Amino acid sequence: MNTKNTITYRQEGDYLLPNLVPPESPRIGVWGIRRRDFLKKHCESIYTGMLLKGKLNAHLEEIDKTANEMFDLLVRQYSACEGVTEQLKSENQLEWVRRMNSIRGRVEEVIYRELIYAEMRDVVQPINPPSSSPTAAGSEFGGRKKPLFYDYDQLPVALNALQVAAMLGISRAGAYNLMRSEGFPTLHIGSRMVVPKDKLLAWLDKQFSI
Repeated sequence: MNTKNTITYRQEGDYLLPNLVPPESPRIGVWGIRRRDFLKKHCESIYTGMLLKGKLNAHLEEIDKTANEMFDLLVRQYSACEGVTEQLKSENQLEWVRRMNSIRGRVEEVIYRELIYAEMRDVVQPINPPSSSPTAAGSEFGGRKKPLFYDYDQLPVALNALQVAAMLGISRAGAYNLMRSEGFPTLHIGSRMVVPKDKLLAWLDKQFSI
């Protein structure tokens, strides 16, 4: 007997009332709300499908959490690269505020482009290898198991952060951090970062051979 969905009752006078627990409200902030508004307005079929399947709140919570992590990470990295330090803040607060506002604005543009306004098809879905494959057991890579094989022929020539995160099985914020690390084959096209597919595969082979 499945007791998970069993409804219990309590006595209230002459009536038995069900002990119903309201569903937990989604824990989303401003980024999750912006993502919801985008899906509802521009991707109505996806929005409705996720809503009917009960997957919308989890998706919005993930987007909100990732966006906040990415915002903090990129602001720190931009600040370090551009010399926006506590020393500058103490010496010239107005200049520090001006430059920090510029950094935050640019970071928000990245988050909008790569997360909030990203189409669902931008994320590459994994293809699980057979259980007998050597990669099924996996090997440790950065505290994670070796990523699963993908249908590489279907990948674009250059991958964005969402696709890198999906391939490696890491968070989007982790992908951004990796793409800004020394030695990773990131190609900068204006303010956009991509990774050539062949360079990424070569980098992966090098990591797994260590």
